[in-house]
Amino acid sequence: MSLSHAAFLPKNRPYDVRHYHINVKLDVSTGRFDNVVTIRLIPSERLDAIELDAVGLTIKKILRRPKGETLPFRVDEEKGTLTIQCPTPEPSGD
Repeated sequence: MSLSHAAFLPKNRPYDVRHYHINVKLDVSTGRFDNVVTIRLIPSERLDAIELDAVGLTIKKILRRPKGETLPFRVDEEKGTLTIQCPTPEPSGD
C-alpha cells in the first residue's frame, strides 16, 4: 500500500477535533509556505500522546495554549504521522 493511499484510510483516534485554524504565509521569492495551524480538540479518554496526519509536512514546533509551552513530538515519515506527547496532568488540590 502506498503512503498516499494509507494517509486517507479511516483511523481510530480517541479525540474529537472541534476546530482548525490555518494561517498561511507565502514567501513569493522562494515559492514556499510557512504555516501556523491551531487545532482545538477534545479527547474522549486520557491520552499520553496525540497522533495526527503529517504527510509531506515539516513540523518545527508544537505549542500548547494558553501558556505557550513547547511539547515534545516526533514525525514518522514512513507512516506520515505526527505524534505529540501530552503533558502529564497536574494533580488536583483535593
